[in-house]
Amino acid sequence: MRHIELRRGNKTISTLDLYDLLLKGDRSADARLASEDVIFIPPAGPLAAISGEVRSPAVYELKGASTAKDLIELSGGLNETALKGRLQIDRVSDSKREVVLETDISVLDPADIKVQPGDLLRATSLTCIRSSLTEEL
Repeated sequence: MRHIELRRGNKTISTLDLYDLLLKGDRSADARLASEDVIFIPPAGPLAAISGEVRSPAVYELKGASTAKDLIELSGGLNETALKGRLQIDRVSDSKREVVLETDISVLDPADIKVQPGDLLRATSLTCIRSSLTEEL
């Protein structure tokens, strides 16, 4: 969905990042369709997921070098029940999923946190922290 092509004959006439249209309302890549045109949607590129206390938890296609900030923006941002400072990144490494980062975003800017294909970013809720503390007591 990040590189949809409009093909006319043997040429690509334009490309469209559908995320720009859906998330930002950016129609700058609009093009008129003509008879015999082909709309080509290639397989998805590198993917990463975001879950937890965000507006639209999902698997998103990455575009170029991506950061935690980019993934949070794609998901519509943190919601009201999110613990604003706590993010966790799970990454598959040597066929095992492991937590590679658990941080407070007031200390580390999400724009400085690199996201790799296959990563799962989790935004923790305040209620999740409370229930963990209750279980420990």
